[in-house]
Amino acid sequence: MKHDIASLVTLYLDPDPKVHEAVEKHILERGEQVVPFIDQVRSTTRVPEEKARLDRILLDVTYPGLYEDFTLLATDGLHSLESLEKAVLMVSRLEDPTLRLDWVSDKLNGFANVVRDRLTDLYTPDRQMKQLIGYVFKELNFSGDREFYHAPVNGYLHKVLVRRKGMPLTLSLIMLFLARRLDLPLVGVNMPVHFLLMYTSGSKKVYLDPFDDCSVVSLDQCAMFLKHNDIPVRPEYFQPCDEMDILRRFLRNLVNSYEKADDVQRVERLQHLLSAVDASLSF
Repeated sequence: MKHDIASLVTLYLDPDPKVHEAVEKHILERGEQVVPFIDQVRSTTRVPEEKARLDRILLDVTYPGLYEDFTLLATDGLHSLESLEKAVLMVSRLEDPTLRLDWVSDKLNGFANVVRDRLTDLYTPDRQMKQLIGYVFKELNFSGDREFYHAPVNGYLHKVLVRRKGMPLTLSLIMLFLARRLDLPLVGVNMPVHFLLMYTSGSKKVYLDPFDDCSVVSLDQCAMFLKHNDIPVRPEYFQPCDEMDILRRFLRNLVNSYEKADDVQRVERLQHLLSAVDASLSF
């Protein structure tokens, strides 16, 4: 059986289109049992065209399982940052179908453990938040990627954890998921064009810009930013948003990135996932 599957994967790289089409059908019929064999060949080939072809078939094989898992989670509803984290990590399988998702969670757990030891004697939200911000953006050197802002790697949590660069939303997700582990009152703010973070300090709300090392920003600065982008200023833009809003924005960001990269296959898959989220909201 293993020899047969390995032979199928090898035949899939045959330059003859007829052979390629016939073999593809058999690979898809076998489902996820072929994944280790595709991944093995994909990791060893040095031919870009072969790797691209294997990437496509690997996504085709694994996507049905991803969609089923994602739809079940979305249908149950996202009512916590923990469920949002699960959904975001599931979507990572679009980029890396064989990614070990527990690796990402373990990485975040490790970061949180370092900060937790430092919060023992810090009682005010300001001091606790400054400790978390300093660790993420100063010690770990996370930052906004201004050079390749729209690149898909900036839209995936696991990629941002490795590169230490991202866009406002993915940097915010790292902060939110760490804050959850540390019981810190940090929330997302779904402002148009530029996602923000917010926490309360006494009677005031403190807004943070994750793309600028989580520096404090005022409502006046936010209003000026929106006006500069020809967007009307509305009070709801500065209110905490829920997990489903964040997930939808996360998916739309990836759609935009892949459209710019002309990756039609992943754009279609992401729009499929977005439809599943929208359908869950209609119940």
